[in-house]
Amino acid sequence: GALGVAGAGHGDAVGAVLLELVAQGADGNAENVRRVRAVAEAMVQGVENEHVYSVRSDVIYQDKLVTAFIGSHQWSRNHGNTIIVPNEHFENIFDLPERYPLALHKVCRLIALAMKEAYSCDGISTRQHNEPAGYQDVWHYHIHVTPRYENDRFYPTYMEKKYMPADERAGHAERLRTGLARLSV
Repeated sequence: GALGVAGAGHGDAVGAVLLELVAQGADGNAENVRRVRAVAEAMVQGVENEHVYSVRSDVIYQDKLVTAFIGSHQWSRNHGNTIIVPNEHFENIFDLPERYPLALHKVCRLIALAMKEAYSCDGISTRQHNEPAGYQDVWHYHIHVTPRYENDRFYPTYMEKKYMPADERAGHAERLRTGLARLSV
């Protein structure tokens, strides 16, 4: 499938996406898993409400398999944290069909290249967690791509991420869409 940058000027292809499920995580509890799936289904239909932190303007990339968007929660020294998800629900890497890893990591690489361009960062961290012992707290497979800087103290301040308002996230999304466009995606 063709790869594409989401957003203004690219049609309304961002309507059917899975967006960020960060509120409580599902913690393996059957009722919480049901709730997370219900929120994901609402997001696929383009619903924006009090249960969904992310909004359409957060989306920076989408193709038939994968969507990337600015995370609703950001670290003070590492703005631009992006989350990449498969467009279908899979709980973790153990459930992920073989057709997805290559597609997800191609997009991960594109986002990393766009981040270097947009943020002039010194490096990039990619993270993906599975099951409670692996520090998974959102029960939909996802990859974080985060700009890093010398001495940014990211890991010591990891728990200090804060909600960023949608209008502020929109600026970061636009920076990354511009970076992707420069890559001729």
